[in-house]
Amino acid sequence: MRIHILGNEYAGSGNAGRIMEEIRLLLNNYDVTSSYTEKNPQNFINFIEKNLDIKYLITVGGDGTINYAVQALAGKDIVLVPVPAGTGSDLSRTIGRVNIKEIPEILSTGKFRNIDLGLVHINGESRYFINIMESGLGGMVMERVNSIRHRSGLTFIHAILSCIMKMKPVMSDIEVGKESFHENIIDIIIANGQYYGKGIHASTESLIDDGFLDVHIIKYMPKIRILFKLLSLRNGTYIRDKYVINRRAQKISVNCNSIVEIDGETINANTFTIESCHNALKLFQELGNTSLNKS
Repeated sequence: MRIHILGNEYAGSGNAGRIMEEIRLLLNNYDVTSSYTEKNPQNFINFIEKNLDIKYLITVGGDGTINYAVQALAGKDIVLVPVPAGTGSDLSRTIGRVNIKEIPEILSTGKFRNIDLGLVHINGESRYFINIMESGLGGMVMERVNSIRHRSGLTFIHAILSCIMKMKPVMSDIEVGKESFHENIIDIIIANGQYYGKGIHASTESLIDDGFLDVHIIKYMPKIRILFKLLSLRNGTYIRDKYVINRRAQKISVNCNSIVEIDGETINANTFTIESCHNALKLFQELGNTSLNKS
């Protein structure tokens, strides 16, 4: 059985290499190869296309590393096993955290679950996301966070406060399923997973295997109200606010001029569409769950 380990050498304060070596030693009875993420993700997509005999892909890094891998794994018969080692690693809060020492047993069981992905068509390209994407304030925040080389637990909070003071309302045309909205917004969150921003519970009821994406449209409100609502953003109760529209759909289209954040990566765009891709990815399953697929 062939296993590939993909690491981000800058993740976890540079500890990814050490973690990768620890995993390799645990799997010394398997055919194990490894590589690091590169600036151009197409190189890894090409690598996977030429190495479809890989059975498991173990990622060592944060959500950005997982997103990098997902572009290559979507629709493939390769099981993803993500080992959190990044600043946020928010996806692990939704799917469960991998204990490195349990990896040999996880692989030996051969069990996995099929989960959904979001597919974004933006600026003439298409790319997948496994967790959360957003447009507006969230994109501004992530762009600022990504510009900070040395991050701490307060990095996201500082970025949020700074961007709130600078933000302006964005007139947006949004189609969610068969409904249309024309609103001045500060943010739109489109969620497959539940958490982002190092523990912000952005979409409390999202499921990664139900075939739908959860949509939260946050209409423009006075800045002082936003500041008072920061705790509700952290714990997810913001979705009950009168300024928030909540929907669930398989297809969404957005027309607004803002910064878009896709699983931690940012891009400027005016128009984009999103669709849910049901059962598009094979994901490891925690030990002890017996109602699963088996490879």
